[in-house]
Amino acid sequence: MAEDDFAAWTVLRLKEELRGRGLKVSGTKTVLLQRLQEHSGGEVDDPTGGGDRKTTIAEVEKVAVEKIDNATIATVEKVKVEKVEGTAGAKKSRSRKRKKEEQQLPPPSPELLEKAERIRRALLDLYPPPVPVPLDHSDAFTLLVAVVLSAQTTDGKVNAVTKELFQKAPNPQAMVELGKDEILRIIRPVGLAPGKSQRLHAMAQELIDRHDAQVPSSFEELEALSGVGHKTASVVMAQAFGVPCFPVDTHIHRLANRWGLSNSNKVEDTERDLKTVFAKEHWNDLHLRIIYFGREHCPAKGHIVELCPICSFAAASTIQSNPFKSFSSGASVEGDEVPTTPKKARRDTSSPTETPSSNYKKRKGIITYSERRAELEKMRVEEDR
Repeated sequence: MAEDDFAAWTVLRLKEELRGRGLKVSGTKTVLLQRLQEHSGGEVDDPTGGGDRKTTIAEVEKVAVEKIDNATIATVEKVKVEKVEGTAGAKKSRSRKRKKEEQQLPPPSPELLEKAERIRRALLDLYPPPVPVPLDHSDAFTLLVAVVLSAQTTDGKVNAVTKELFQKAPNPQAMVELGKDEILRIIRPVGLAPGKSQRLHAMAQELIDRHDAQVPSSFEELEALSGVGHKTASVVMAQAFGVPCFPVDTHIHRLANRWGLSNSNKVEDTERDLKTVFAKEHWNDLHLRIIYFGREHCPAKGHIVELCPICSFAAASTIQSNPFKSFSSGASVEGDEVPTTPKKARRDTSSPTETPSSNYKKRKGIITYSERRAELEKMRVEEDR
């Protein structure tokens, strides 16, 4: 007999006993058992259909409660599994859609390919290899955590909090043991800290349960983790496992549209377009170089196109449009900054003798290429001592 039928039959059996004794039959199962115990002298017939065997009310109550608890636990676990499978299924569906769209794209024009190659060479001159990852990390797990934290905040703030976080929780097991409250205390300076602390704890537990505490090296498995979207998975795949990817953050999305390499307000389309105009072997480094360039030379507002090392020859228009104009106020591009909808861009009237980036005030927490190279070199020297 199924557990649900057995539980219902037990309640009916208890009510039948109470009716036979002229007692009330209302209340929960525990109340029914207590009422029957008070008027039965401590024993009742076995409600499991044992026939001749007698059992105490306490034993009946224990069996009934265990059945309820087990059924409840089973239901909760089923809901959790369905939720996880549903989320993973949706992400897999989006991944398949992206691959299908990439296969159906027409080849780019020779002129566009020539412009893309000129942009690539200009970025290579500005940012020679190796191009450093702005986020502090020591392995795939710490990189994954840092990228999750980087959403809607600056890399500087992330590096400030991960110093303590990685000392206390350098692996999934330690992160789970650290607990949500302590994680929240450490990461509070970054944006959306309460939600991120919950997701980091859940993600660490999922890595333990599903992947033997190791970070998986596939998009499907990464995107099935709590707090991990396509952009986060792409960064980890590219920088931790060396898989060619083109993660698109707000800088890349803005510049791809500004340079005429893409013409969309969707980051998925921008990623697809960039993959068609750049060779696969350049994707990982280009992702980092464009981010640095956007921070240092190519701001969203007040930009002097004629003085920009790349926009001077690549900009689709001298009057810059806002690629985020169709984003709703609640939408965001997953990454280290939140795309905003600025007021109508105005041409900067600064003197043409200024340097390309002189009209761009560096914001607090933004890490530049030269700063990161110097910082990593300093860390290397200190480790060698």
